[in-house]
Amino acid sequence: GMIDTVMVASVGENAVSGVSLVESINILLINLFAALASGGAIVAGQYLGKSDRKNASHAANQLVMSAFLLATGIMGICLIFNGQIWTGIFCNTDKSVMDSAKTYFYLTAMSYPFIALYNSAAALFRGMGNSKTAMVNALIMNIANIIGNSIFIYVFKWGVFGAALSTLISRILAALSMMYM
Repeated sequence: GMIDTVMVASVGENAVSGVSLVESINILLINLFAALASGGAIVAGQYLGKSDRKNASHAANQLVMSAFLLATGIMGICLIFNGQIWTGIFCNTDKSVMDSAKTYFYLTAMSYPFIALYNSAAALFRGMGNSKTAMVNALIMNIANIIGNSIFIYVFKWGVFGAALSTLISRILAALSMMYM
């Protein structure tokens, strides 16, 4: 989010304002997914500590499925009520700021299931004592976002849409990578 805000600054202050407004909500939801992931990883880790691989695997599967379903539900609400959410929260906001916020929110909301999957897998890896995998994937996700932003914002001139698209793609890649691992 911080990278998107900085890189979209070249588009104008309305774009920065729109992205910043959305990031306050995104941070809240990402922390919700991280908290769920941490709790589920603790349960799975307790089973691993008891050498009960079957229940550890079951707990991990439940975590991944629960996080995915919760994030998908939140995504659905955000996509359906995108306009109403922003009009209700920031009713006196300039139209161009509101348009930027709605565009950025719509695309980043699509990434919620993927960031929830990433957080779940990252927490499980940390619970198994392998924090390096989660850290390397986070680094790759952020580098992919910077590269995507550079292409979509500066080359294609897609502005806020480009920043949001890059975020969505980088989160999909990170989630797929972690799920594969």
